[in-house]
Amino acid sequence: MIEHAGYKQINSGRVLAHLLGIAPVPQSDRATFQKAALKFISEPDGPKVLAAALAKDIQLVDHDRIVVDGIRHPETLSELRDLSPSPVALIYVYTPPDVAFEMFRMREDYGYDKIDFDAFIELYNAPVEGQVRYLIQDADVILYNWIGLSEYEKTIDEMLTKVGLKTC
Repeated sequence: MIEHAGYKQINSGRVLAHLLGIAPVPQSDRATFQKAALKFISEPDGPKVLAAALAKDIQLVDHDRIVVDGIRHPETLSELRDLSPSPVALIYVYTPPDVAFEMFRMREDYGYDKIDFDAFIELYNAPVEGQVRYLIQDADVILYNWIGLSEYEKTIDEMLTKVGLKTC
């Protein structure tokens, strides 16, 4: 979807994995990654270090449309807005747990198609994910994904068309 809309992606999980010196998910177990990420982001300079690495990657991308995917902490967002060479807008996508679970299970190449709802909720409610809900107050755009992937993609497509950013 990101490429379809003409954007380049910077995955914050991959950037964080590099900073942690471990493989990103799915090469690393998600629960193990979440524990390491929580320890890192809880350090006094954790959000600033992550934001600086993201800002550096933004500068390295030779493209004017960039999506930084997966920021999970308001402090990281604030630091990124301060450090980024370009303006930063936040699109907050609210997806209820049952819909998120079904979308998570679609990631067959990660092996998540075999996970049960209770195991998913444990990952969904991991301490490192606890600040995600607070990002909504800093959002420039809020999307509600009540139905699932196909309707979500349709909504994004319509939004991009309306603002003149649809490229395909």
